[in-house]
Amino acid sequence: MKAGIQNAWGFILEPDHSYTAPVWLTEFGTNVDQFTGDNTFIDCVKGFFQTSFTETMSWSYWVLAGSYYIRSGTIELHESFGLLTDNWKEIKSKSFIDILSTM
Repeated sequence: MKAGIQNAWGFILEPDHSYTAPVWLTEFGTNVDQFTGDNTFIDCVKGFFQTSFTETMSWSYWVLAGSYYIRSGTIELHESFGLLTDNWKEIKSKSFIDILSTM
């Protein structure tokens, strides 16, 4: 995986070059509703961020909201990837937050 990323855009992270620039991985996520503590995709992303290659890289998770006010014509549509419950008052999965906090 690292070689593919390095060839596509990872070289931008190399310090002290004219092409060096910040990189921010956005909008990755998984179904938190069905999270049981083991998720191949999140484990892969976590492993990627725990390398020296990505130590200067930033990220953001999609999505914080547990529901939407309105989406696709549906009021209070549930968001299965959301970190919060539908009422936005509780964390949906502490074990998932614990994994994100190690990245």
